[in-house]
Amino acid sequence: MRRLDLFPTPLWVWNLPKHEQYSDSIMEWVKENCDEEGRWQSQTNIQTLEEFEPLCSHLLKLCRKVSKQLGHDLKKYGELKISAGWVNRTTVHTYAQESHTHPNNVLSAIYYVKTPVGMGKTVFTDPRPAAGVIVPRPERNNALNGMKQVFNSNEGMLVVFPSFLPHRVSPGVEDGERITVSFNITFENSDLMALPLWGE
Repeated sequence: MRRLDLFPTPLWVWNLPKHEQYSDSIMEWVKENCDEEGRWQSQTNIQTLEEFEPLCSHLLKLCRKVSKQLGHDLKKYGELKISAGWVNRTTVHTYAQESHTHPNNVLSAIYYVKTPVGMGKTVFTDPRPAAGVIVPRPERNNALNGMKQVFNSNEGMLVVFPSFLPHRVSPGVEDGERITVSFNITFENSDLMALPLWGE
């Protein structure tokens, strides 16, 4: 028997070495710019700020490897660029974010700065619209029958995924300070396709 896995949805995950060089400056920036408790989101152009330049440069370097695997035609569409970047800070464990995608972008990314155990987690859900037509209860869950994947992140982890992949943040069980940095990535010549719906 030969099994073909059609239309896979990959995630690329790195544990960044010496991630403190990124996280320490980000936490300092958050301390200076965030004046709200509960749920706070920064402006969506942090990729233009000096404090985030080292992380953004590293991200684009890794995304070029992803782009090569996906077979992108960079000669036609241009090099990758960050179309938007923003910081998320949550201190209340009851906060939950609804499922969403990032239209008119190619890749999206999350860098985990602080991830208390009791706070919410990123949850990815099956992007196939017909996959939920019939869902027999499996004897055991695996990658072929799962409808969602709870992503167990740790500090200094970076995940890159297709922007069409639905994702959300689940509520947690205990208050803490959760800080992530989110990014959208597209092509320099994105006007040949479609402009990102929001961001810079």
